[in-house]
Amino acid sequence: SITKTVDKVSCGALKYCTLTKTNNLNRLIISLKENNVFIVGMDCSANDDIYNTNFKEYNKIAIIVGCEKKGIKFLTKKLCDKLLKIIINKKTDSLNVSVALGVSLFEIIRQIRT
Repeated sequence: SITKTVDKVSCGALKYCTLTKTNNLNRLIISLKENNVFIVGMDCSANDDIYNTNFKEYNKIAIIVGCEKKGIKFLTKKLCDKLLKIIINKKTDSLNVSVALGVSLFEIIRQIRT
C-alpha cells in the first residue's frame, strides 16, 4: 500500500506515476499488452541490452523487474515483449532491484528526450 512514508520518500514523484496493485502479475501484463503497452523485462541473462534498444518507437512502456537473487519468474519472462539487461562490466552481472529500475527508467527517458 502507498503510505505517507512511501509518498515522502518519493520526493513528489509519486503524483506523476501510475500505480497498479494486482494479485496476479501475469494477468496484469496480458491486460497491459491488450492496451498496446510494450512490456520490458529486466533480466541479467537477456541477450539484448537496454542501451541498444530504441524506446522511441513505443508509446507506452512497462518495466518488469524481479526480486533480487531469483529475478523474474519463467512464465512472466515469456509474457514480456523483450528481455533486456544492463551492461556494467564483466565482474558485475546484476544490480540491486531498485538500482536496476532506476538505471532502466533513466535510459528510457534519456532516449525519449533526445
